[in-house]
Amino acid sequence: MVAVNNQTSKNRILLEAERLFAEKGFDGVSVRDIAERAQVNAAMIHYYFRNKDDLYLSIVENYLAEFSEELEKVLETETDPLWRLEKFIDCYTDFMFAKVISAQLVLRAGLQNDAHIAHFTEKYFSQIIFRLEGIILDGIKSAQFAQLDSKLTAISIMGMIVYFFGAAPILSRLPGMEKYQEDYKQKLARHIKDLCIDGLSRREGVI
Repeated sequence: MVAVNNQTSKNRILLEAERLFAEKGFDGVSVRDIAERAQVNAAMIHYYFRNKDDLYLSIVENYLAEFSEELEKVLETETDPLWRLEKFIDCYTDFMFAKVISAQLVLRAGLQNDAHIAHFTEKYFSQIIFRLEGIILDGIKSAQFAQLDSKLTAISIMGMIVYFFGAAPILSRLPGMEKYQEDYKQKLARHIKDLCIDGLSRREGVI
């Protein structure tokens, strides 16, 4: 029972910290703020996390680990490159919509240049890019996709998805775009898939 309660407290700390970081930004949140929101004392936070940075990075790592696991489950059932590309896009956009706050925190962390990001890049980001690039290479080899630069294509596809969420503070201020994430939730994945399928359709190109 104690172990369960401890895990519940830790999860509550992570959840409330995530919400506060999204509301006020990293610099606008203190350990005391998190403790009050999670209804725990500051000592308990320091029991689980060395400091505020460690707590923030734990949120980021949990998100990336969960997404990587979800992606593996989706892609392991089929080998056709086109099917896998569409499922990758579906999985990525669905996951970002389901965890918008976490996604925005990950994007913020990605702007930092420190050892933690090097760790995330090696453990998660590189594997995600590698997986998508592999799908594209398989499509090129099977003559389903054009002879395009596989790495740039993978980066471009991810960039379209990431920008939709990362640029929220800008896009939501454009006329008629106040609720653009809600308005385009059902359209985003299909739109990106249509662009990709058209752009990758078999035609003459250069690597």
